[in-house]
Amino acid sequence: MKIDSNYIDSIANGHKHDYLAEIGNVENVEKGTGTFWPEFDLSWIDDLVQNPVVQMIIIVACALVLVVAALWLWSRYVNDDDDDVNVQGMGGDTIYGHDWDAEIEQLMRQGVYGEVVVLCYLRCLNRLNDGSIIEFHQSKTPGMFLAEARDKAGTDHPLVAHLPELTHHYLDTRYGHREASQELANQLIELTR
Repeated sequence: MKIDSNYIDSIANGHKHDYLAEIGNVENVEKGTGTFWPEFDLSWIDDLVQNPVVQMIIIVACALVLVVAALWLWSRYVNDDDDDVNVQGMGGDTIYGHDWDAEIEQLMRQGVYGEVVVLCYLRCLNRLNDGSIIEFHQSKTPGMFLAEARDKAGTDHPLVAHLPELTHHYLDTRYGHREASQELANQLIELTR
């Protein structure tokens, strides 16, 4: 085993390795005149990109990304599959843009009773909004709708009387992840007709 004589001399004289000499003077780095990181030779990237095989791989990869993005956009916004009604896909829980009876009937045929419960609750809010009993806004909570309906109409209005029950079933189904039965769905359909 051969040891460098300079290394032996530095150990014998108690000198430590000067790391700052390798990476630059700290004062120069703080002033912005030195370099803290060593220079890297990145010319190999230019050589790599000039290779026709690499160019073809880059083109194919970009094309695949575009195809996947186009398929995602198509499935998200263009695909009009009328067999599947998804209340969340229609912009969330909103009272606008619904054909209540057709959507509820279709969901009942599919056996998606939880979504029927949600639509019944939203239909009730729609009718209360149309009757100027509540003012619908998606940022309001179900408790706000209850308080607003009670303040404006009391409990004499038939829909306001059923709103606490509808709200309870809506919250259980939407956020409590409880399964809704066909009997419950039929009961709520009758309440909101």
